[in-house]
Amino acid sequence: MQWSLENIYKRQVRGNIPPRRHLRVLGEEHKMYVTDDDGNTIYSKNITDEMYSKIQRDIDRDTRIDVGSGSKTPYKIIDDVLDMDGWKKGNKNYTKQVYEPIKTAFHTVDINIQNFGNLIQIQTDPDNPFRTVLLNNPGTIYNYYDLISPKVYELFATEQDAKSVIDDIWDTDTKIGNISVGNGEIVITLFSDARKGAHGDLELPGVGEVELKGCGARMGGDGFGHTNTTGLLNAILKNHDVSVGEFLTRGVKENLLQVLKGRLTVKTVTDDLVKEIESIIASVDSVESADDIEVLITRIRGLKTLGLTDGVIDDIIPKANKFRKSFSGEVKGEFSGAVNVFFRPDWKLSAEEIVEGLVAARNYKKVNEDDLRRGLMTIVSKPGESILDAAAGNPRTNIARLIAAIHMACYQKVENFKHIVLADDNTKDMVSINFSSEETLDQLVIRLYQLFKELNLKINLSVDSYYKSTGISLNTCKTKSKGD
Repeated sequence: MQWSLENIYKRQVRGNIPPRRHLRVLGEEHKMYVTDDDGNTIYSKNITDEMYSKIQRDIDRDTRIDVGSGSKTPYKIIDDVLDMDGWKKGNKNYTKQVYEPIKTAFHTVDINIQNFGNLIQIQTDPDNPFRTVLLNNPGTIYNYYDLISPKVYELFATEQDAKSVIDDIWDTDTKIGNISVGNGEIVITLFSDARKGAHGDLELPGVGEVELKGCGARMGGDGFGHTNTTGLLNAILKNHDVSVGEFLTRGVKENLLQVLKGRLTVKTVTDDLVKEIESIIASVDSVESADDIEVLITRIRGLKTLGLTDGVIDDIIPKANKFRKSFSGEVKGEFSGAVNVFFRPDWKLSAEEIVEGLVAARNYKKVNEDDLRRGLMTIVSKPGESILDAAAGNPRTNIARLIAAIHMACYQKVENFKHIVLADDNTKDMVSINFSSEETLDQLVIRLYQLFKELNLKINLSVDSYYKSTGISLNTCKTKSKGD
């Protein structure tokens, strides 16, 4: 012990540690002693609880533990376990992007040195609640802290130490090369028999691949929704003398006017600034071309000379640019806007038109459209079912959940995974959704839609060229998960 800690204490004694002299830490007295071979004290120092805790952690991390195949330090055990779980092999950036962040998380807490070697056995023990409880009870929400084997908590000095490590690793920005690792993936592999999946996020022996999706999780897609949905919905609405592009133009115009009018209510604005903003508002109402909007954008930038801050101007300009693009007919890819325009009771759409609109909002081109239509017609035709409740910015509408159900169902049929787990990165709540190859696409869409309503999921309809499907969040999710 004295030689492994030598460098730690050299600074305390100004480097004057004679050879073969010993360091003795008396925790009960919170005093550090440096003694020679005869037990004579050559240096002593009172230490704080914090210093003592740090010393004890350093001692524990340097202690070799008998693990059957030899003796290893706790950090070597962690390294070996990460290797067993598939995080090390073939990852040239393993040390910096995976091992070091995990090591740091463990270094901030107190471990149970007598039990820490059991971390290795946990990797092959199928008796863990993540497997036996969560995956075996789909549709039921559990908290991850309750899905950890008691053997995991025994690795640490206290339950709070265990939870602290879980939280730190869960939120650590780890990567495999340039690809972000999703929140929770490493934690789950460390504390269960799960491994890093070859194709999906996780893999469990005898269970198969498990997709793990955090806040704002995306289900994947081939770009069909971003490229085609707006045009297809617009074609259906033409039968009702409605244009998605024109409607969106009105919407973005009102959005621009709203933010400009909002500046008029600020007490600190000058009379000159008020006059110019009022003139710009009048011009917005009378634009006749995209060039007119370009002039407006120049005038908005000029508001800086009248006292408007850069931050406010930077908030207004994107709205003005969106107005210009919409006015010019550049509405391709406006997935969420088109959906919010289409799925309203105003147009008196038939059940068949609603179904075709939903099929047009899918995330993959090549799916069994007949099965999809059959399932959607069952939902749409159900007495009392309220589907046409689209509302811009509302993440909890039935139409949003139905589109999310379509996206997850299509995603599963393409990727063929057996389980997906939705997790709240904030609360650590989780729910498992299981799949069967015998379940047809129509059956799956119906089941997922009902489940999404029961779970009260939040849906983000912002589909674009990067995010090719809707975002799905469980409970209180406030942020977008990485690695999805």
